[in-house]
Amino acid sequence: MREPGQSDAELEQALGELGTRLAYPPTPDLASAVRQRLETAPERPTFWPRWSLSPRRLALVAALLLALVGLGLALSPDARRVIADRLSVRGIDIRQVPARAPPPTPPPPGGA
Repeated sequence: MREPGQSDAELEQALGELGTRLAYPPTPDLASAVRQRLETAPERPTFWPRWSLSPRRLALVAALLLALVGLGLALSPDARRVIADRLSVRGIDIRQVPARAPPPTPPPPGGA
């Protein structure tokens, strides 16, 4: 407990001195024990196949999956309806209309 008027530096020094007088068990050498267990552990089969996905292959697979999803959406009205329902945008209809002529400009003031 901190004494009244004791500074942080004084408290730190008091705690350091107290730590040298307390008896506690020595810290075990965990690194050596873990290293030994890892070296003697039997090899387990891994989940991932031996071939690895390079960033280029991963990008290619992602692009292929996106293309397949896009193709499925383009060919299936039911799939588009399900996606629109999920995104809560069902009933929104986007149409492209031909450009309209600009409104006529008013004559300049003064009737020239």
